[in-house]
Amino acid sequence: MGSSGSQEGAAACQPALKRLLIDYDSTLNPGQGNLPLTSERAKLLEAYLTKWQKLGLEIFVLTSSNPEKKEKALEAAGIRGLFTDVLSSTMPRRFPTKGDFIAKRIREDGWIPSEQLLADDSIEAVQSIFQDADAAPRAAGPLAHTWRLPQHSSTGLLEEDLRLLDAKVAGSPGSGDGGATTHCYSFQHDGQQVDASDSAEKCMLDSLPLDTRIQVLKANSPERRQEWIASRPDFAALCAAAGPEVEAPAAPAKQAAPPPSRCNPASGVAGGIVAKRSALPAKGAGKGAGKSGFFPPSRAAATTGAASSTSRAEIDLHRLEALTKRLEAAAAAAVLVPPTSTANGDCPRPSTAAPRPPDVAIDLSVLDAVVGRVERAASLL
Repeated sequence: MGSSGSQEGAAACQPALKRLLIDYDSTLNPGQGNLPLTSERAKLLEAYLTKWQKLGLEIFVLTSSNPEKKEKALEAAGIRGLFTDVLSSTMPRRFPTKGDFIAKRIREDGWIPSEQLLADDSIEAVQSIFQDADAAPRAAGPLAHTWRLPQHSSTGLLEEDLRLLDAKVAGSPGSGDGGATTHCYSFQHDGQQVDASDSAEKCMLDSLPLDTRIQVLKANSPERRQEWIASRPDFAALCAAAGPEVEAPAAPAKQAAPPPSRCNPASGVAGGIVAKRSALPAKGAGKGAGKSGFFPPSRAAATTGAASSTSRAEIDLHRLEALTKRLEAAAAAAVLVPPTSTANGDCPRPSTAAPRPPDVAIDLSVLDAVVGRVERAASLL
């Protein structure tokens, strides 16, 4: 009996989580820019970190910047010894997102999603737990539990956040959740609020400009809108303030298709990316297309008239985000060539004097045109 009782007591002391990954700027420490931890902040954190360390929890700082600077800040505050390690998703190896960094540890080190939690203020970082770089859902589901704060939070984790995280850490291991992960968003709206059903879609909504966010909320079905606002009083307040309807933008005038580009007739992107392989491969159907359920106001208007949807702009926000990321990746990988003009001045071309690698060379004027198209598309949301 004594042995059985001691085993039950030991099991009760086991944390529900095995691993906690905490962003530094705006999460562990308020504000941006490697600010030092105040003595009051260090004292608050120390109380919880010490308790979690005694439970056997692995506690990491996971930053997307220089880990040495975070190490020095923790050492100066006297709490470095409470962390297992300071990790970076960009140094020494640069991963596209924190999610990709965690996915590698899952594959190679046996990390289990339901045994770890990421606390972060970055919308992109939390989205990457749900989705890959193409905005498609992670094949095996979310990579971790998440605790999201408002982007660039000026407060970081509040004591109430730490108390709620402590409850998650101390919860019953394997308590019948079937390995499911939980996702929370802690924010201020008439006091502190916690949305316990955070999602990739809500991350996307929070990333939109206010006017666009209102339009997207109102343009979707009542069922989907209710799903979003049920635990988000800030979303509900936006919808209430906007009134029952949001006027959809008028359909753009139909224009004739432009003639083939004289710069590069074979190119499928504004006639202009010169490459041995496509720097911007076409985003085909399937992987991330149309899965989000997001539709801008123009979609709502288009579906009200018979056969009118083809004359109106319909943009899947996830695909727009993925295209933007592809443009950024192409720009980062390419050797950018200053544009010059042909003799008749009607078509910019890369300078023949500039070296062109066999891989990718992008005419800046063409890249600017493509970015312009994305921006114009975004303005229709």
